[in-house]
Amino acid sequence: MRSSTIAILLLTSLSTPVVAQDAANDAALTALKQAETARQKALASLAKADDALREARQLVASKTGDVAITPLAMDEVVEQALCLGDSCPSKHGLSDLAQGQLGISRLADHRNTSELAFHLQGGKEGNYASVGPVFVRRAIRSAGTGEYRARIDRIGIKGFASIADDDSITLGSWSASDGVSGNSDMAIGFDWRRSWTAERPFEAAKKRLVDMLTKIGQDCAKELNRPYADTLFADAKCREWVAADADRQSKYYSDYVLPLWGFDKDGAALSPEFYVGAKGKFGFLRETFFALEDPANTGVKLLSDLPVDLSKDAKTTRNFNPIEVTLYGGHALAMADYGKDANKVWEVGIAASIGWQRAVRYPDGKEDVSICYEDVAAGSPTFGFSKCDEINIAAPYQTDGLVFGTGFNFRPPRTWIGRPYVGAFVSYDTAVDQWTASVPVAFAVDKEGKLKAGLKFSYSSSGETYFGEKIPAKGNIGVFLEHDLTFPFVP
Repeated sequence: MRSSTIAILLLTSLSTPVVAQDAANDAALTALKQAETARQKALASLAKADDALREARQLVASKTGDVAITPLAMDEVVEQALCLGDSCPSKHGLSDLAQGQLGISRLADHRNTSELAFHLQGGKEGNYASVGPVFVRRAIRSAGTGEYRARIDRIGIKGFASIADDDSITLGSWSASDGVSGNSDMAIGFDWRRSWTAERPFEAAKKRLVDMLTKIGQDCAKELNRPYADTLFADAKCREWVAADADRQSKYYSDYVLPLWGFDKDGAALSPEFYVGAKGKFGFLRETFFALEDPANTGVKLLSDLPVDLSKDAKTTRNFNPIEVTLYGGHALAMADYGKDANKVWEVGIAASIGWQRAVRYPDGKEDVSICYEDVAAGSPTFGFSKCDEINIAAPYQTDGLVFGTGFNFRPPRTWIGRPYVGAFVSYDTAVDQWTASVPVAFAVDKEGKLKAGLKFSYSSSGETYFGEKIPAKGNIGVFLEHDLTFPFVP
């Protein structure tokens, strides 16, 4: 009994220091974590204080005309302007650098823009126009270690109109060469595209901004007779001097900043390295016809014969909703580099699309048939004369099917005829077993390449509908003028 008691007392005396040591370790770890948390909060507070101090000093400088005193050197300003991470201060991006510190507002203007886009097309397959707003948002995104890309999002909303032979306008009609036939009363559409420029090294972008800030400071020192310093670009007087002249802004903007957003120095958009997009149309279609035939078994009540006077009362009217939805994408196989003369380089890209469409069609030979008849004048019952109209003499029907397209985009080196955009595409319409080849050619009309005019050649093979109706082969040459979302061309 005595020996057991002694053993228990001995074990207790040995374990007490171990327990005390564990408690001390836990307390030390807790204190370390608390110290790290306090340090992080202190650093965050210090960063906010630095921002507030810098803004206060720049405000004072703008009032006094002195060089803005800033704790950041030029390379640090550039680092902040090109900061792309989620933790970057929102007020230190490229737009703030240009607009807030340099007075170059055009940089901020090109980050988010809106414009009115239009497309006019004429040809023997029909004439139509589209118009609507386009919204563009540009951003700079990291493309991996030491690389960046310009990313461009564009979305357009369109309304469509056909232009009839008598120069009247019917809202929304799509011509046959535009994928859907019929005379619709109204149609709306959309086009969304996201594209990315080629990867470019961050160091080159930083050097470009440093060169711009240096050039601004040197020019300002010379023109305003001020001593040069690497912070002179932030001087209030220099800011006013830059902002006072649009040509002066364009000089710095075009030479140094435009390429960061995916433009060349003339303001024309650089060809994307790759892009994806979606577009669609939805129409409200009203067709009138004389129901002499019903090949698609639509259930329309047939007429025994044409009426003598072709009065509107004998016509049948039906409403349809033609639809198109297309997904597309493209990739550049060869493209111009901003650092080289783009006018001497071939640009080649591939493109592909897949879509679904619901089209309204007439049997072969039953649409716009010329019919002549005797018309008797109301005031002279004995006097008659021949009158001709173009009418539809069968019920139209809908076809649903997939449409696949693929092809190439080209841009040759500049020649005496300019530097056109050229496309060469082939598509297949499963609904009517029909192949179509098209070659659009467009020339830039303005320096920025936004307004384009050109020709579109197309040829479609013969086909056949689900109902056994033959679709005749046809060719078309159309002219167009556009300020729109179709470049590079989409099959």
